Amino acid sequence: MQRGLLPKEFPHAAGLSFAAHALGLGAVTQPVVNLVISNVGSVPGERYLGRSRLVGTYPISMIAEPPGLNVTALSCAGHMDFGLLANRASVPDPDEIARYCGEAFERLQQAARRRKVRS
Repeated sequence: MQRGLLPKEFPHAAGLSFAAHALGLGAVTQPVVNLVISNVGSVPGERYLGRSRLVGTYPISMIAEPPGLNVTALSCAGHMDFGLLANRASVPDPDEIARYCGEAFERLQQAARRRKVRS
């Protein structure tokens, strides 16, 4: 069975979310969606503008009501960069999430290196 790009429930959740917002139910109900994650496809090889090499990317997406957090990842030339966009009303300290993401990514890299050494 082939999976689509989105879970089949997503259109229903998005519809409920927009309907609840349009009807003003956000004050009395919990949000249907509170996090959006995007993984932008990889860009193979290094990239240049003239003779200047691209050393980092800063992925950014959009944030709409009601999700309070959008996380976008982009990989380019062996680097994985993350962009976090937060609504301060929903996520009062997005810097804390960014620190935790960085720490988790470091642990993942260390585990991958240990596994590579064992192979």
